[in-house]
Amino acid sequence: MSKRVVFGLIILAFASSGCGIYPSQQGTGRAFAKKGATDTVDGSGNEMDTHSGSSTPQSHGASASGAQTFKVSGVGYNSTTVSVIAGRVLKIKFSPGMQELSGTTSSGTEPLPYSILGVYIKVGNAAARPTPPLYNGYYGGTTETSPEMDFSSAISGDPKQVTITIQQPNNNAICLQRYTGCPYSHVQTGEPWNGTLTVETDAN
Repeated sequence: MSKRVVFGLIILAFASSGCGIYPSQQGTGRAFAKKGATDTVDGSGNEMDTHSGSSTPQSHGASASGAQTFKVSGVGYNSTTVSVIAGRVLKIKFSPGMQELSGTTSSGTEPLPYSILGVYIKVGNAAARPTPPLYNGYYGGTTETSPEMDFSSAISGDPKQVTITIQQPNNNAICLQRYTGCPYSHVQTGEPWNGTLTVETDAN
């Protein structure tokens, strides 16, 4: 066997072992704890948050994969929406952003940083689905992205405008100020949060 072939096999074995991949900062696959008393249930039995207010996301155009990406943000335990054109395919991922520390909150204090953020995503009458608590790169390393959520069954099949709701944000801002390892909780009143939504449709 030539030296070139042997070297190639060594490189292949190294790649297959997962070496060089930054490990996850937090385990994924965990849904959030029971929602707060201010949540209500709609006629379909789906829990919805009743807090007022929403922010307007900004489209960042098409990503390398052809999916659309949107910067989404809100303040407190509020929801925000994104609208896309979709027919038979609607697949969504969420990545948390880091706290933008410029400015002050409604209470006149500096926004609290967080290292973990997760949200619920809802389309039409389908049940809202939670992302895992996701690491945002606060301590360095790679920002986590949620597993892909396939909402294709929640749309009609004919291309039309579909509204995606990002709701019930949870983070660890309060924990980060006191100690690590405590439970995640609703984003506090007046505290901003943000992230990136990646949306794949068949009508991009």
